[in-house]
Amino acid sequence: MKRALVFLVSLCLPLAVCAEEGMWTVDNFPSADVAEKYNIKIDDEWLRSARLATTRLENGCTGSFASGDGLVLTNNHCTWGCIRNLSSAERNLSDEDFMAAARNEELQCPGQQISVLVEIDDVTRKVSAATKGLANVQANDARKAELTSLQSKCEDDADGKLRCEAVTLYNGGQYFIYKYKRYDDVRLVFAPELNIAAFGGDPDNFNFPRWSFDMSFLRAYENGKPATTPNYLKWRQAGPSAGEPVFIAGHPGSTDRSLTVSQLKMQRDVSIPLYLYRYSEFRGRLLAWQNSSPEAGRAVQQRILGIENGIKVRRNQLKALQNDDMMAAKMA
Repeated sequence: MKRALVFLVSLCLPLAVCAEEGMWTVDNFPSADVAEKYNIKIDDEWLRSARLATTRLENGCTGSFASGDGLVLTNNHCTWGCIRNLSSAERNLSDEDFMAAARNEELQCPGQQISVLVEIDDVTRKVSAATKGLANVQANDARKAELTSLQSKCEDDADGKLRCEAVTLYNGGQYFIYKYKRYDDVRLVFAPELNIAAFGGDPDNFNFPRWSFDMSFLRAYENGKPATTPNYLKWRQAGPSAGEPVFIAGHPGSTDRSLTVSQLKMQRDVSIPLYLYRYSEFRGRLLAWQNSSPEAGRAVQQRILGIENGIKVRRNQLKALQNDDMMAAKMA
């Protein structure tokens, strides 16, 4: 479900969070089931408001509007590129932190963009009609051509006001055109120093995340002024209560739920070990290089954390794939 906006439903418990309903695309949310199980009404207007409050950064991260004037809350690591680009030898924002005391002090992030999904068109029938009766190779070419044509027509009809993207879901089971409103002027408002944002370094960020201040604020601007964003998530100081359902909106990557046992074995025996060999070596070289000069350290300090995070994820994936009980369950 790559690049699709989805909602994750989980049940908030006193000591743990257990995902009970799983992930659902925003156009296919199980409102009736949620109402029956949790006695909560999630109607089309609620879903629309939540969708318009959810943002996607250019680097794939999810954020959310946190005010009516374009303020966006996201993870600190989602702003690392911006922080690096705005830092210098004289002022390293990763070491210092940054907070704009006034609007004119907010710093524009070079190359950063924020997108908001404003409309979804199901084009499955059009794509199916374009490929009907064709052999695999010809059908693949026709599918690509049809999606490209639909995407271009969407942008032409929007007269440059929207960015359209073709989205394939469920390995070709459905096709959509997602229409995004895009903000090209994005400015940094607040970011804590890296030692607080990633407190404990990479080894702690899965085990003790509550000790980290992994957040930052950006602001979307339009025509040189803070964007007007009436759909935003309101701050609730008390937080969720025990047993209260929690709904999470975001733009995740694919779930890999449909991988075959042969594909999982390929990951276990070839792909993941090769990744771990390569990036362990790469991490070692970066660790050595960061000590060569202050400038080198500034350039790679965040990237090392990212690489270490990737290594940790795949090391645990490999551990799961080496579990005989799990593989037996997949085979069954």
